[in-house]
Amino acid sequence: MTQSPSRLDQLEKMLKQDPHDAFIQYAVAMEYARLGQSTQAVERFKLLIREHPDYAAAYFMCGRTLEKMDQRTGACEMYRSGIAAARRVGDDHAAGEMLAALEAIT
Repeated sequence: MTQSPSRLDQLEKMLKQDPHDAFIQYAVAMEYARLGQSTQAVERFKLLIREHPDYAAAYFMCGRTLEKMDQRTGACEMYRSGIAAARRVGDDHAAGEMLAALEAIT
């Protein structure tokens, strides 16, 4: 019996085909987070943010992951940066979510 590739394997394969695709980068980071591999998730979120600084969801989910790792200072920094990014692109909803998350941990 052959084992089918995992979702992470499939996403990584897609990312190799298009390494700068923001959505695939986000999906890979989210899959690491879902699998409980928080360090890898944070690394992937940060890579996505470096390449696509206006991808507001990456800041939010990176902050959430850092919170789960009990890294409140890092989470706060991520939320603050994310609020600025969301405001840059006019995403008031994302900015509001990150502001609420920031207020909840400060």
